[in-house]
Amino acid sequence: MAEKSGVYIDPWGATLIEDYRRVIEEFGLEPFTDEVLNQLPNPNLLMRRKVVFAHRDLKVIIDAMVNKKPFYALTGIMPSAEKIHFGTKMVVENLAYFQKQGAKTYLLVADLEAASTRGVSLKEARKRALNFHIPAYIALGVDPKRTIFYFQSENRKVMNLACELSKRLTMSELQAAYGVMTPGKVVAALLDYSDILHPQLEERIPGIIP
Repeated sequence: MAEKSGVYIDPWGATLIEDYRRVIEEFGLEPFTDEVLNQLPNPNLLMRRKVVFAHRDLKVIIDAMVNKKPFYALTGIMPSAEKIHFGTKMVVENLAYFQKQGAKTYLLVADLEAASTRGVSLKEARKRALNFHIPAYIALGVDPKRTIFYFQSENRKVMNLACELSKRLTMSELQAAYGVMTPGKVVAALLDYSDILHPQLEERIPGIIP
């Protein structure tokens, strides 16, 4: 996303954020307030310590958790290296939290995105995911018996939906959101949208992407 200051925040780079209030405003987010915290069932440490600082429509998910309505939680593995950082750890801990609260849980391996934007072969991406990333996510609290795992390259629904979404977007819209786009980044963005939305092909339920 292009900030008004000219600083870009996107999935492929790292930017030092100096003003989180501005990020909340420009992304159209809502602050993670005490009111929201107090509505969450058994909030985890990251939530209680306000490491989680913003959200988008979290009250819809809270309603689903409290009233036992169906919802899903989804996140992905970027197998660009056999390592994870503290940011990844926090994402996994939040995914595990929503899973414990009843979310239908998806964990995808972004092997096509790794190939198109990081130059990682599908074979190498699979090896890294199976030998390192998935075991690490399980060790951090994700229940494998309650998780739907998939590789982008093997999920026909995701690829088909990405093609459909490509008909509804223009390059101007993508560049307004991400800045300068390469063909590989266009593919990656469409796959990201498709990953996030494809669970709703079966049932129109709310989802959260920690």
